[in-house]
Amino acid sequence: MPRRAGAGVLPDGPVAAQIVRIDGARRFLFARLVDGGADVYVHASLFEGLVPALREGDTVTLVVGSGERGPRAVRLQRG
Repeated sequence: MPRRAGAGVLPDGPVAAQIVRIDGARRFLFARLVDGGADVYVHASLFEGLVPALREGDTVTLVVGSGERGPRAVRLQRG
């Protein structure tokens, strides 16, 4: 069952997402859930070993939690 975070609903378990923006200088990226929903913030600590292999448009698998400003990834896997 999905969890609630503020006004949004967080998916339960791993979900597919597509990378929509990478900011290497500021050490974060945003990924959009494939089945719809808000963009998810991903801190560099979750993807450092995957860059520069990760590119905008790539599909990743995320586990999503809640952050102060909205959905935030707590785990990321390639593909």
